[in-house]
This record gives sequence, structure tokens and C-alpha cells, in this order.
Amino acid sequence: MKKIICLLLSIAAMVSVAGCKGSEKEPDIKVTKGMPSYADSGVIERGAYCMPPKENYAYPDTVNGGLDSSKSNFESHINEQEFRDYKDAGFTFMITEYSADWELNEKFTDTSLYPTMQLAEKVGIPVIINTSPLVRYTGTNDFRISPDAKEYMQKLISTLSSYKMFKGFSFKDEPKVEYAQTFKAYQDHLLSLKPDLKFFVSYLPIYGSPYLNTTTNFDNTTENYIKYVDTYIEATGAFTYDYYPLRVDPARKVNFILDGWYENLEIVAKSAKKHKNAPIGITIQSSSFGPPGKQNAVVHARTISTKEDVGFQIYSSLAYGVKEIGYFTYWQHWGAPDLQVETFYDAMVMSPEKSGEPGIKTDTYYAVQAMNKELDKFDHVIANFNWQGTMAVVPKGKVKSPLLSKIGDYKNERIKSVSASEETIIGCLKDSKGFDGYMIVNSTEPSEKKTDKVTVSFYKASKALAYINGEEKTITLKDGSYTFDIGAGQGVFVIPIV
Repeated sequence: MKKIICLLLSIAAMVSVAGCKGSEKEPDIKVTKGMPSYADSGVIERGAYCMPPKENYAYPDTVNGGLDSSKSNFESHINEQEFRDYKDAGFTFMITEYSADWELNEKFTDTSLYPTMQLAEKVGIPVIINTSPLVRYTGTNDFRISPDAKEYMQKLISTLSSYKMFKGFSFKDEPKVEYAQTFKAYQDHLLSLKPDLKFFVSYLPIYGSPYLNTTTNFDNTTENYIKYVDTYIEATGAFTYDYYPLRVDPARKVNFILDGWYENLEIVAKSAKKHKNAPIGITIQSSSFGPPGKQNAVVHARTISTKEDVGFQIYSSLAYGVKEIGYFTYWQHWGAPDLQVETFYDAMVMSPEKSGEPGIKTDTYYAVQAMNKELDKFDHVIANFNWQGTMAVVPKGKVKSPLLSKIGDYKNERIKSVSASEETIIGCLKDSKGFDGYMIVNSTEPSEKKTDKVTVSFYKASKALAYINGEEKTITLKDGSYTFDIGAGQGVFVIPIV
């Protein structure tokens, strides 16, 4: 009889445990209740290098290497139609390629500057002026500003301030670490002259770290790259860098993503978070280029021909809290005459072969335009969110690829569970009111055209706002769970609602 009683008690205990498991209490997580509203309260800024040029350059000879000078002509494309085409691609600002050089006590030597500003006013596209000559007025890592440089800046601002579309200065491309204090001094002085000016610099990516410093021993290490990012954010309060992740190996006929793509995004996002959510930007790939040689014989940054190619780069960046997107390039980049550094193959717009013809829009132009239109639909939402951390998700039974292996093991308290059929990242974001947002990105090489099936379960969520192809949808969740497909080169932004 005692054995029977003990058995019954054991069964009762098992049922009790099972019952507790089924009614497991949700963790005590603080969440913001209600429905968020983001009526045009932000924007993800977008611009491109290599604006319509004041003269054309030679085409690269992709068969034999070198340049095909027979296709050169030197006709200006600074005209209203080219500027409208640039704006219609979905850009919110333009960076001049030529410098606004001032011969002291004289006039601007670059006569293209005035037509550029006049056209910008007419078309309504803000302009950032290249002022790289300023750097010549001072030594690196020198906080002093020479009288000549001060005079230069004052004349430049007084001349350009009459144009509503004048928005700021582009100081330098890919500077080494020793310019940090110089840039801080110039930025502080420029803002004292005109507080609403944008101070634009595009910094080095992690694979450019051998060039971080020329005057001291600054070895090529991840730790030193982190110091590089921290140094510039501390000096200037922001960080924009370039990274071109989509590559091709012509010999093996393989497209691939550079392993450091997410690592670099994470390094910059961590530094920005550490420095009071400093604004960060990235310049992504919209042209094909590589080392000297024939296009079909060397590993190089591949042609960007589809919306998926562009979308992969943008959605990945948004998952790390990026607030500004640059493109390299808009117009076909000139090829260096000796081609000892890089060869540029294509871009969004190619130089025409005949005089009097407009630039030739490529598939890249229309891919960028389509992705920018998609971003326009919801950038006012995601621009309000700051990065908290990024989760790497791999299919069941798989291990992280080198691409995902350098992402930290971040856990988000709102996410109960997640599964995916392909490699996926989840950028965990939060707005100023406490609403959580999750940018969930298909992280496969976009040209592989793989669809990612994702299921994510949230604590304390009965509904969600989901932004799919930029369109907002209200989703009713079952037990906090949401299952959806993410196409190649796509991301879905989800805001769980209590």
C-alpha cells in the first residue's frame, strides 16, 4: 500500500512540474506600452562620391588592362539634367569632387564651384564642398590653426552662406590617426563661424589599418583599429567610414562577402554607443574596382547590379544603428594614368563616348534608386533608434561562418527565442521612449538569391509593427511569435507592441 501511495505522489509531483513549465512566467522586463508614432521625425541621409564631373575621363580597358584613351572627352556634365538625375536616384546631399581652393586674397580658382551651387539651388540638392586644401595649412596632430587657414575659412563661409543648399565641408578621405586633433580644431573653429555646418570626413575601414599611421609605430591589429575609431569619435563626435564588402574571384567564378564586414560595423557601433550614441555613417559599394590588371583575372570589388546587392549593404548597416549612407561611386571614377593603385570598371553612371551626350545610367543606378525609394518609406522610423547590440543566428546544426564569427555573443532580454533557415543577424535597437526595434537581416551573399525563413518570439508582445520592403504592417502575434520570410539582400524591421 505504501508503494502505491508513493507512486501516486510521484506522478502528482511530475504533473505539477509539467504544469509549472507550461505556465512559465515571463521575466520582469521593463517595456514601453502603447503604439509608437514617428511622423516624419528623422531621415537616413544619403550621398555619393563622384558627382557629375566638370570633365570626363578615360574608360578602363577591361580586356587588356590599362585605359582606353580613345574614349576620353573633356566635356562638363555640370548641368541641370545631370543634377536632377542625381537627385532622382534618391540622394539627400551631394559631395563635390573638386576642391574649393582659395588663393589667399584672390578669388576661387575653381570656376565650377559657382555653377554647382547655382544648380544645387535650382534643383534643391544640399551640397558639401570639398575643402581638403585646408589640411595643407597645418601639420598633423596640431591643434593650432594658422592665420592663413582662418582667413581661408572665413572667406569660404562668407562666400557660400548666401546659398541655401550649402550644408558643409568635406575635409579629407581616409585620414591617418594623427589628424585627430587637427580635425577637432578645424571643426570647432568652423562651427564657431557657422553652427549648422556639417563637418564631413570618411575614415578608413579595418582592412585599411596598415595605413592608420605613418609617423609612429601603429601595428596592423584589431586593437589599434579600435583605438583609431575611438580617437576620432572623441575628437569630432562622429564617425563615417568606407567598406566595400561584395567581392568576386573571377578565376573560381565565386562571389563572396569580406569576412570583416560585420566586425567593422560592430567595432564602430560599440564605440558610438560608448560615446553617447555618437552618429555614425558608412560609405558602401556601388562601383566595381580592384588592383591593377584585367577585370577577369583579379579578385576585386564586384559589379553592383541589383537592388539585392544594395539592400544587403544598407540593411546590414541599419542593423548597427548607421544614420548616414554614402555610395562609392555615382559617376564612373577616373582611372589613375599609371594604374599602379586601382582600376575602376563601372559605376551608377558611365561617361558617354560621344560629345554632347548625357551620362549613361547603368543597372547600378536603377538598383540604387529602387533601394533608396524603399528606404524613403521607413527611414523616418528607424532613424529614431540607437544600437544596443547585434545577435548572430545560424541554422540548426550549423556553425558560424567566418562572416558571423566575429560578432559578439549578445543576448537581448526581449527575445525569447529565434530560429532561421540561413545565416541571419538581428540588430537590437531602442528609441528614446523605450520602444524596442529589431532589424533582422538575411546575411547570405545576395547574388545567391537565398530566402531566409525566420521565427522570432518576443516576451511581452501581442502585436508588432513590421516594415517589409519599407511598407508598414501591423502583425498579430501568437504567444509573442512571428514567422516570416526575408528575401536575398533584404531586412525586416520589427517593433514589438505590448
